[in-house]
Amino acid sequence: DVVLPDSVTVIGNEAFHSMSQLQAISFPSTMPTSPATFSLGTNVLTNATSLTTIELNTRMIFDNLTTANRVLRYLFGGTSVANVTVPATLRTIDLTGGTNVPDSFFIGLTSITDIFLPDSLLTIGNSSFQDLTNVVTLTLPSGVTTIGNLAFQGMSKLVELTIPNTVTTIGNSAFRDLTGLVSITLPNTLTSIGESTFQGTSLLTTLVVPNTVTTIGPSAFRGMSQLTSITLPQNLTSIGLSAFQNVSSLTSLVIPNTVTVIGADAFRDMAALTSITFPSTMPTSPATFSLGTNVLTGATSLTTMNFHIDMLPTPASGNRVLRYFFGGSTTVLGATPNTLTTVILNGGTVLSAQFFLGNINLINVTLPSTLIEIQTLAFDGATGIKELTIPASVATIGASAFRAMTGLSDLTFLRATVATLGTTIFATSSSLATPPTNLRIIVPTQEAFDLYIQISQCAPFKTGNALLIRRAPPVV
Repeated sequence: DVVLPDSVTVIGNEAFHSMSQLQAISFPSTMPTSPATFSLGTNVLTNATSLTTIELNTRMIFDNLTTANRVLRYLFGGTSVANVTVPATLRTIDLTGGTNVPDSFFIGLTSITDIFLPDSLLTIGNSSFQDLTNVVTLTLPSGVTTIGNLAFQGMSKLVELTIPNTVTTIGNSAFRDLTGLVSITLPNTLTSIGESTFQGTSLLTTLVVPNTVTTIGPSAFRGMSQLTSITLPQNLTSIGLSAFQNVSSLTSLVIPNTVTVIGADAFRDMAALTSITFPSTMPTSPATFSLGTNVLTGATSLTTMNFHIDMLPTPASGNRVLRYFFGGSTTVLGATPNTLTTVILNGGTVLSAQFFLGNINLINVTLPSTLIEIQTLAFDGATGIKELTIPASVATIGASAFRAMTGLSDLTFLRATVATLGTTIFATSSSLATPPTNLRIIVPTQEAFDLYIQISQCAPFKTGNALLIRRAPPVV
């Protein structure tokens, strides 16, 4: 073993070269105040083939070398872009001082199993621990404030990690492909989860995102195949594209009302997802809400959706329809899952044309008490709905709004006065204007009955069909 005293300020080229029996070396734990007064030569430990342990202050490398040389393998003749043979026996690194772990400092040194970090540490650089595939545990000091991009990527045996409350910044892909990680604690000082931060961290089952986080970046949780529980922060405003794509074990998700941006493919291929609740309130200006395409495409187990109508793109785009969530539009069918049976609309004033067109598996639809208009063909072909209640707030219903709802038996109007009704709103099909024989209309009062029975659209209900009075249920 070699222990260098703190008084050493110069280590020449090849100082310990070819010391084949050397097992441990301790470099000075303190550095001169002025970095320029310490000199570290090249190939200091080259061919030290039995080496197992190194103790050093990161300043010995960071303060005195060019960027390309600020890596541990510099001691063995390497650089950040030039790999060299590091002893296969090297197991333990004890960093005794310094404020940062430089970029790529340990990258690819797969023989290392134990790393000890100094209390003085503030910054963990980009790719600093990348692909250390045999490190099982790592303790981050409480003073760390910044974790760089790809910092821990590929540490496939790391099981547990606690991020101290001093950390304010975590870079993109910082915990990507930590395929052995089962527990991580995030600090309440974070404001964002970066791009691909947890992508491919496949064993993690539970994650709590601190309430301080406002932004979740693209692919942040993509491919977390065992995640079954996630708590999203109440101050969240943005969910990036593909953020939850292929999170294939999560069954339900509630998006906070503060969210105004949801990127394309955000929840794509979430094969176990059965229920999702989107924000129930919208910004004052609808244009400030952004919903990407294919948000739920591939959510093949989805049964229940709860959302505000105005989160969808503007009607002029042709995309304000249910199937937009699944890659569709007014002219494109999309891939709405056969399992989707329940839609709860929790806000909005206009149900756009063709909104539920052709959604034959829907059984339960709840319309919001804020709804004023139902446009043409809104429910056309929704054959699975047996009962539907039209809120008292609805004043206008467009032509053929309920066309081809052949499974509909009870259509309840809560409005005491007659809404403006379009032509053939109850048509059995595009070629048969009369309503299905099983359909009956339910109104709340005798006064409503007297009004409805006089209008032409309700003429069939004077004979073959039924027009009934029933006390209105509470407004939802």
